[in-house]
Amino acid sequence: MDKQGVVTAQLSGQSLHIEGSLTKNSAATLFLRFRLNGTPKFRRLDVNGISQIDTSGVAFLEWILESSEGEPEVLYEECPDETKKLLEEFLIHPPAATPVNSPRSPSFFEKLGEELTSGVAEAGRLAVLTAEIFFWSVVGVFKSAQRRKHSVLEQCWVIGVQSLPLVALLSIILGVILALQSAIQLKAFGANVYVANLMAISMVSEMGPMMTAIMIAGRSGSAIASELATMKVSEEIEALQVMGIDPIRYVVVPKFIAITLTIPLLVAFSIYLGIGGGMLVGASSLDIAPEIFIARASSAVGVVDIMKSLTKSVFFGWVIVVIGSHFGFSVSGGAEEVGRATTRAVVFSIITVIVLDALFSLTVLI
Repeated sequence: MDKQGVVTAQLSGQSLHIEGSLTKNSAATLFLRFRLNGTPKFRRLDVNGISQIDTSGVAFLEWILESSEGEPEVLYEECPDETKKLLEEFLIHPPAATPVNSPRSPSFFEKLGEELTSGVAEAGRLAVLTAEIFFWSVVGVFKSAQRRKHSVLEQCWVIGVQSLPLVALLSIILGVILALQSAIQLKAFGANVYVANLMAISMVSEMGPMMTAIMIAGRSGSAIASELATMKVSEEIEALQVMGIDPIRYVVVPKFIAITLTIPLLVAFSIYLGIGGGMLVGASSLDIAPEIFIARASSAVGVVDIMKSLTKSVFFGWVIVVIGSHFGFSVSGGAEEVGRATTRAVVFSIITVIVLDALFSLTVLI
């Protein structure tokens, strides 16, 4: 008996039940009792009946647990909140939590099903976005409603004119590399003059449109995705919708029309500069006169080849805008998600351009 109440300790089976007020005086009484009679053997220490406890009581419980064999389970779920807090804060052996059945990890087929479901849903959103962009772009040719004045010209400048230095540099370097590598193989057969034919076919059919599209995807595709993602994060997209302005017509359509107009010109520019770089190699290292190089390059490709090249470049441009817009509109979160959306847009744009180029190449064989 102490001023704060009574404490009892009873052994029931393999459980030791302690009830009452376990404070300084009562804890000392129990300590002397167990020191004289020996500590009982138990596997569970039930302290749910403790109504009050102080640091002396916690020290006594710690001694009991250390004197026992093994690591007994401490049951304290029904204790007052203050008692729980004191036990969890000072008890060296924290009370064992009630075991909770851990959720079953999904199987391979469940994960595959989730991925397929999310992929189909994302493909559906992409298809809807593509349809809206095409529809409003066709309408936008005849109606400029909900579109800033001169926005198409501004985008032509940003996407087309500002890309010229990058396209020019890489096209000339690509032409020089192709000419040098081709000459190494053809020189062994005395067929250096056919370098011009190979250069023309390579630049017109593959390298010109594909490399230009990859450069535009890295430059303009990333800009489109980051711009839309930033607008989505900063709630500018919602603000436009509140004002009754369609974000697709206001932001995306000018870019779509601009890339449709400029990417064929960029591809033609790339083709001519690539062939020009090969011509420089021919004149300086292969003893091929410029007029001969131009004549053989012109005979290797026709108008149909050039039209096919420019046509597939338009498809490449459409893919870049649509994918950049899709990932930009799909952002949810903070600034970190903007960078991720931009990266994903560039990666998927480049992959799609390469796949489309392969499909166009297969159509030649059919």
